[in-house]
Amino acid sequence: MSSVATLHLLRTPDLPIVVAAGPSGLLAMLRDIGAEADDEYFWPGEHLLFVIQQLWNRDQVSFFSSLYPQEERALNDDARVTFLIGEEHRELLPRLQPSLQDSSELAKGLVARGVRSAEARLAARDAVTLLCEQIAALPPGCLLVLHVAPTDML
Repeated sequence: MSSVATLHLLRTPDLPIVVAAGPSGLLAMLRDIGAEADDEYFWPGEHLLFVIQQLWNRDQVSFFSSLYPQEERALNDDARVTFLIGEEHRELLPRLQPSLQDSSELAKGLVARGVRSAEARLAARDAVTLLCEQIAALPPGCLLVLHVAPTDML
């Protein structure tokens, strides 16, 4: 099943309101009180998740929130994955620079999952670029809510 990644900016004080909506009400609440982030990632959400997993396995780069772990867990369920990316993630920027990443290495796992090689390299490169640019542009006092859900649950 295909999935979609959405990115929204949320003022940190509004986090309890979003958490109260739970995983099933998250997107509706983000549309009401958040702002959709400007992104250029047009690949399936599962590609982005796989690159995030590869970055952890390969480089121990974690996108899990160290400041809001309970809130982040409350926004995840068996079908949806949500990361709360905040100012603490800025320390990842030197390690996320797209010029330092080997997208062909990150793409190998996508190829093993049936994605064509050229598409996998582009998706991996775009994923790293997206994460790096969004973290760098994160306004003070805000969180980037990265949410991946199956298309039939949007």
